[in-house]
Amino acid sequence: MIFDKVSMYLEKVRSPVAFFIIFVLAFVAWVRSNPRLFVRGESYLSDWKYTHFLFDYGEGFVKRGFVGSFFSEFSNYTSYSLVNIFSYLVLFIMMFVFCVLFSKAWVQRKDQFGAFLLMAVAIMSPATIQHFAFDVGRFDLIIYIIFIITLFVISKIANKSAFVTSIFVLSSLFISILIHEAAFFMVAPLIFVFWFFVSSNFRSSAFQSVVLLLVFVFTYLVSTKGGYNALPFEEHFNELKGVYGKRVIESSLNVIHSTTVEDNLKRTLMAGLTLKRLIHHLVFLFFMAPLFVFLYCIFYQIKGYLDFKSKLLLLSAFSPLALYPLGHDHFRWWSLTLTNVFVVLTFIILRDRLVSDIVFDFVEKHRRMAVFVIFVGLISGPIGITGSFDLLGYASKAASYIFPGFKY
Repeated sequence: MIFDKVSMYLEKVRSPVAFFIIFVLAFVAWVRSNPRLFVRGESYLSDWKYTHFLFDYGEGFVKRGFVGSFFSEFSNYTSYSLVNIFSYLVLFIMMFVFCVLFSKAWVQRKDQFGAFLLMAVAIMSPATIQHFAFDVGRFDLIIYIIFIITLFVISKIANKSAFVTSIFVLSSLFISILIHEAAFFMVAPLIFVFWFFVSSNFRSSAFQSVVLLLVFVFTYLVSTKGGYNALPFEEHFNELKGVYGKRVIESSLNVIHSTTVEDNLKRTLMAGLTLKRLIHHLVFLFFMAPLFVFLYCIFYQIKGYLDFKSKLLLLSAFSPLALYPLGHDHFRWWSLTLTNVFVVLTFIILRDRLVSDIVFDFVEKHRRMAVFVIFVGLISGPIGITGSFDLLGYASKAASYIFPGFKY
C-alpha cells in the first residue's frame, strides 16, 4: 500500500527534511490559492487593502493607522509596489510561523503517520495558508503572526512569571488592536483562555483579570474614538486620490469615517441579506462539509478526555464568529475560526500525550478521509472574504463563455 510506504519513509526523515516537506506542502497551498501570481505574475494585493496602508497618525490618532504610520516613518510616499513587497514578506513569515506550529507534533512523533496527515490537513486547508495567501495585504496576517508567537511565549513563561506574561500579553494585544480593532474578537479570547489553560493559579488569574479589563477598555477607546475627523470624507478622499491616484478605494477609506456600531450593522445587513450571499453560504457548507465531519469525528473521540479548561479553549476558538453581525466579511470570519480551531487542537496535542495518541490513531485509521479532506480543499481553493471560494468565480467565467450573456 502506498500509505504504508509513505509512512515508513516519513518515520526516517530528520527534522530539517521534515520541515522542508512541510514547507513544500505550504507552498502547494500557496500556489493553489494564488494561481494568477504564479502563472501571470499578478499580485493579489487589492487596491481596497492597499488603501488601508494610507491610514496614519499624521493628522491625529485613527484606528487601523498603526501600520500606515510605520510606513510613513520611512517614506513620504507609500507606493503600491512597496506595500506589495511588504505584504508578501509578511505572508512568507506567516507561512513559516504556521509551518513551525503545525509541524511540531509531527516532528516530535514521526512514528505516527496520523501526525503527518493531521499537519497536512491543517497546512493545506482552505482556511489557513490558502485563505491568508488569497487575502494577502490584509492586516490579519500581521495579527496572526503576533498571535502565534504570543501563544508560544505564554506556554514557556506563564508558570514562571505572571507579571512578565502580563506585560507581554498586554503589549501584543495593544499592538494587535492598534493594527485592527477586530483583533479583540479574532484572537484575544483565545489568548486569555490559553493563558488560563497553561496557568490558572490565583496569582495568574488576578493578572489575567486586570489585563483583560485593560484590553477591553483599550479596544473600546480605539473603536469609538478612532474615527478620522481632520477632514470631511469627500475632501479626505480627493486629497488621497490626488496623491495616490485611482488605487484609493472609496469604500475602504469609509471604514475610518463611518465607525459606529450602527454603521457596521447597516453595511452588514445590506451586503449580507442577499440571494448571492445565501448561495455563497450554501457552496461554503457543501465544500467544507468533509472538513467539518473530519474535525467533529476527532473531537468526538477525545471529548471524554478533555478537562474543563481544554473545552473552554476549544470554545474560545469560535470568537471570530461574533463579528458576523458587525462585518460582512462572513467567510473571513469562518476562516479565522477554523484557523483558531487548528491552532487550539495543535497546542492541546502538544501538551497531552494521551489525547495526541487518540487523535493520531484516529487520523491514521481514517487516512483516506484525511486525504479526501485535503483533496476537496485543494479543489475548492481558499475560503474568501465576502465570497465563499474562488472556484465559484472560475465556474462563473466558464459559464459566460459557454452561455454568452450569462452573469452571476
